[in-house]
Amino acid sequence: MKHVTLILAASAILGSATSAWAGTIVAWGDNGYGEVSDAPTGTGFTAIAGDGLTDFALSSNGSIVAWGYNGFGAISGAPTGTGFTAISGGFSGGIALRSNGSIVAWGDNGYGEVSDAPTGTGFTAIAGDGVTDFALSSNGSIVAWGQNANGAVSDAPTGNGFTAISGGYDRGIALDSNGSIVAWGYDGTGTISGAPTGDGFTAVADGYLGGLYFTLPGLKHF
Repeated sequence: MKHVTLILAASAILGSATSAWAGTIVAWGDNGYGEVSDAPTGTGFTAIAGDGLTDFALSSNGSIVAWGYNGFGAISGAPTGTGFTAISGGFSGGIALRSNGSIVAWGDNGYGEVSDAPTGTGFTAIAGDGVTDFALSSNGSIVAWGQNANGAVSDAPTGNGFTAISGGYDRGIALDSNGSIVAWGYDGTGTISGAPTGDGFTAVADGYLGGLYFTLPGLKHF
């Protein structure tokens, strides 16, 4: 089964629910589960997340819209109400960050994706695919939970001082406050050993077979 849907929040800063810009969503590709036809219309969206099979959008009022494949309740189990500031997830579930810094998780719980989600407040960022997930605390420490494929959970870095996180099923990457990158998990295609050294990096993002890092003035991959 092939799913190549992509979503784009036009005029929005992806991943930033606090942006003053709020845009529309464009979806294309496979439509077997309504990935295209059920994409929300209108304006006022500030962030998007998902894997093209199951997708999520964050509205400017802090509410979540979910569409696509509903396996494990990834769509029907999405939280209602407002006050959410960030979203992440994929075909088996999702996670959302509330304005008070608490985390809500839903969907499949076969690896503790829901029951092991961190409690309390003070979290500032989330990342993951609903199978393996990560949260960044206000003190710069990382919490990882869910499926531990290739040490994606158990090998998450300790300590604090991290400023950004990304990752998913079998790997994670984090940005330290000094602008250096830490990567852990699956290294079958050099995604760990090939991570750039040095400092001065400002953002990180993870993909299926590699990672991305951003350093002015360009975007590169490893």
